[in-house]
Parts: sequence; structure tokens; C-alpha cells
Amino acid sequence: MSAIREEMVVVVNHADREHRWPNFMKQAAAMGLRSQMGVRLRVDDCTLGGLNLYATEVDAIDPDVIQMAQLFASHAALALGKARREENLIQGMMTRQRIGVAVGIVMQQHGLSEQDAFQYLARVSQNSNVKLRDIADEVVTAASAEGVPRTTTPVDAS
Repeated sequence: MSAIREEMVVVVNHADREHRWPNFMKQAAAMGLRSQMGVRLRVDDCTLGGLNLYATEVDAIDPDVIQMAQLFASHAALALGKARREENLIQGMMTRQRIGVAVGIVMQQHGLSEQDAFQYLARVSQNSNVKLRDIADEVVTAASAEGVPRTTTPVDAS
């Protein structure tokens, strides 16, 4: 946590002599850990987490280990950042699709245009202080449970 909070590498080479975190160090030493290091994982000044490395030997963290850990942390942060962006894009697409389905349901149920149906959902969201995606989920779930009355003959999707 200190590596993240203080934006630096934190090194402890003698767990039994470290006084900054007495409870943690006592437990770490009891488990046989003698050295540890914490490195902040960040991308574009955004903290994604921390990388913690432990060793059972005293003085295991030397300048070469620090350099390798920082290099690994920078690569790990890039990979983690990319994975998070991809997840956000996927979630965004799923949310967009769900809102589109809800717009269609509102159009059908209330005889509204696409734009008016979207504005209706946005207004409900704003007035109830509930996210639009959650309102869309409620509309789709309710329509699925009730069954939306059809005004046309179903089309074979195959």
C-alpha cells in the first residue's frame, strides 16, 4: 500500500528489523519471509494496483531486482490497462445493445419514435436518479417476464 500511496518502490530487506508495519512484519517473519518489495502498477498516472514480491532470504532485494521488478511492473500495468479498456468496451457495447432493446420495447408499447422512446428512458433515468442502463435492464426484464404484445407476424431469423 505504501508503494501505491507514496508512488515509490518500497523495499524491506530485514523483515525482523522493519518498524514501519510492525503487525504485518511480525506475521511475515513468522511465515519465513525475510525480504519484500512493493511496486506501484500505473498507466498514465492512473494507479491500477501494486506488485508485491517476497523472499525467504535477508537482503534478497538488490538494485538489479528492483530494476527488473519495475520493468515487469510497467509491462504488467500496460497489460492490465489494456484488459480493463477491452472490458470497458465490451461492457459499453453490451449496455448500448441493452438500451437499444429497451428503446424498441418502449417504442412498441407506447407507439413512440426511436428518439422519443430514448428521451423517455433518459427522463425516467434522470427523474429516478437511476442509471440509464439499469432502467433499460428493468424494461427488458419486465417485457421478457410479461411478454411484449406483437403487432406483426414473427420473422424466421434463420
